[in-house]
Amino acid sequence: MTLSVELRPAYVWDCPHCWDENFENSMIYEASDEEILELKEEHGIEVWEDGVFTTMPEVVKCKFCEMVFKTEQI
Repeated sequence: MTLSVELRPAYVWDCPHCWDENFENSMIYEASDEEILELKEEHGIEVWEDGVFTTMPEVVKCKFCEMVFKTEQI
């Protein structure tokens, strides 16, 4: 029997100070059905397409050296 797991969207980043690899969970946007339809229209997503809207954290903290950094999306 094969067990299953739920994958969650996440970000991986390398600390520019100590070079260790870090992971941050993305934040899943909980919205009403009406808000979801508005977001889909705004971002050019078809009504029938399924998924979740996520956001990235504005700042992250290295779990090893504890330095804090602003984030940017590439």
